[in-house]
Amino acid sequence: MMDALYRVQKLNTMVRDFQAVLNAIMVESQMIANAEACSLLLYDASEKDLYFSVALGDSSQRNRKLKEVRLNLDQGIAGECARLRKTINVSDAGSDPRLHREADETTGFSTRSLLAVPMVDKDRLVGVLEVVNKIGGGGFSAFDERIMEMFSSLGASVIVQARLIEENLQAERMSAIGLAVSGLSHYSKNILGSVGASIELIDEGLEVNDLECVKRPWGIMKRSVGRISNIIEDMLAYSKERKPFLESCSLAEIIEDTFSS
Repeated sequence: MMDALYRVQKLNTMVRDFQAVLNAIMVESQMIANAEACSLLLYDASEKDLYFSVALGDSSQRNRKLKEVRLNLDQGIAGECARLRKTINVSDAGSDPRLHREADETTGFSTRSLLAVPMVDKDRLVGVLEVVNKIGGGGFSAFDERIMEMFSSLGASVIVQARLIEENLQAERMSAIGLAVSGLSHYSKNILGSVGASIELIDEGLEVNDLECVKRPWGIMKRSVGRISNIIEDMLAYSKERKPFLESCSLAEIIEDTFSS
């Protein structure tokens, strides 16, 4: 038991991988409670309901179906556990009217005994941790309750930390995208300015039928169109997972091209 709690505490070192944290919590829960199956329902504050995030102990197909089930806080044992924020231990789930039978009907799983523990961090509801069907029969003990309550408290803290890091990373990504768009806009504006100036020079050369005056701005405009094409290709490449394409180039040509623009 102490080894399991120590492993949960160490989840703080992997909070950057939110899904890995959830999976680790589930594995430890099932082992500690000696249960056939377990599930983790996370609380959606915007919808004010619970949804199955992870489930272990059943087929992957049934687990996918289970994740489609959502519970209001006035539905099922998990809903009551979340609403009251207290542990609920049911030794005979089949005769308990609070059991949300849609989950069993959806997955084909038969719930005989169930222990639901609220996951709360600093008075903030995170979700509900459930272990189902004590191996060997019977219900979950008072000792199981105490252990799972300690476990859910640690797990809730880690989930909150993982979410915070995930939100910060998302904010950093959006900031980086904003800077990239700003840079692309500035670069594109410079290219269009070069194209506009080239068109004016070409028009002037054509008016006096001076082809020599047309040649130089025409070359600049061709290079500008090529740059626009490269930008579009880079944007398409960035939107897809691809390996970088490297090619050799002449630094002198790049400098000359920059000044000629």
